[in-house]
Amino acid sequence: RTWKDDLKQGLLAHYGEEKGLILYQQYQHAFPAGYRESFDPRKAVYDIEYLQTLSDQNQLAMNFYQPLDDPEALLRLKLFCKENVIPLSDVVPIFENMGLRVIGERPYKILRKDGQR
Repeated sequence: RTWKDDLKQGLLAHYGEEKGLILYQQYQHAFPAGYRESFDPRKAVYDIEYLQTLSDQNQLAMNFYQPLDDPEALLRLKLFCKENVIPLSDVVPIFENMGLRVIGERPYKILRKDGQR
């Protein structure tokens, strides 16, 4: 099975057949190779859930998470932005004021079938 096959199965399981197929049509080609190498399709299903919350009025969503196999002190963040890329230099001071330290970033451009980011 391919990454896309697993994405389709995950969307169908999470959203049901009707909505899952609609989302699969929108997102089956949306994820670049770098994203697919870093994240399995189950993670993409949850990222799609965040992406679906974005709108003209709500252009930013975020997800703090800690993978089970990461050290306890390591926290990860995914920022989802509808239109514009957020420069890391704009975000780092905010996180440092929260007592966090930014170690790196991996940006991905996710384009739906309709061309929306």
